[in-house]
Amino acid sequence: MEDDHVPHWKRVLSFIPEENLEGSSVLDFGCNQGGFLRLLYELRPFREGIGTDTFT
Repeated sequence: MEDDHVPHWKRVLSFIPEENLEGSSVLDFGCNQGGFLRLLYELRPFREGIGTDTFT
């Protein structure tokens, strides 16, 4: 994730009411290199995360 994407994703997360994800599994479709999962874990730690992406 590029540095200039971080403010956008933080704003998106501000609209999600769930604060406690400690027992949750997170699936990220189109994760690229996993930047969003890393940011989400930093802000709202979760039990496990899986990212998937397609390559052409």
